[in-house]
Amino acid sequence: RKPIEEPKPVPRYVQEEEDWAYAEAVYPQLARKYPNRWVAVAHHKIIASGTNLMKVFAAAQRKTGWEQIPLVFVERGIHVY
Repeated sequence: RKPIEEPKPVPRYVQEEEDWAYAEAVYPQLARKYPNRWVAVAHHKIIASGTNLMKVFAAAQRKTGWEQIPLVFVERGIHVY
């Protein structure tokens, strides 16, 4: 039997691209679950959400230790900017 090798760490920039792609792929589900909220994505999971961008960012940083985290505003309905 061949021993099982530990997975090699994925470079952060690759993980970030995958997290952005994940958020885009599940956007309809996010719109139902997190309407008009900011969400932080890490490792294909929503790790923080809320209406205040800076609070969501800070919570995500505490959980991951990362300086940069994909943050998405999940719009639902009509918004005038």
